[in-house]
Amino acid sequence: MDIFDPNNDPYRAEVEERWGKDAYAKSAAIVRSWGPEKLARIKAEGIEISKALAGAADQAPDSAAVQAAVERHFRHITQFYDQSWPLLKIYRGLGDLYVSDPRFAANYAKFHPDLPAFLRQAMILFCDRQEGK
Repeated sequence: MDIFDPNNDPYRAEVEERWGKDAYAKSAAIVRSWGPEKLARIKAEGIEISKALAGAADQAPDSAAVQAAVERHFRHITQFYDQSWPLLKIYRGLGDLYVSDPRFAANYAKFHPDLPAFLRQAMILFCDRQEGK
């Protein structure tokens, strides 16, 4: 987990260019505040969530079980972000990246080959429902 290590983060320049230095700095500060034990727990939880999503990929994206897993994914992902940010907008954009960016797609496809597209669809539904509340 070298992400947000200012001396060894392969994504830092890209993140700063796409979303700004402030966004990178805030997320990096959040992650650094956790310490190695919490970071390891969060990483393990991410793998567990991905496996659960892959296991639900044969269900409809709007099913209660899938949407519950997506909500858990949302909560997991957004803990890396400043909570004042537009979290649903960010999450919706991540869904697009899971399909359009081969690096993101590969991260989920290793759990199930259809997971990137399935997850994106389920994330869109999740965001639509949350925005409609």
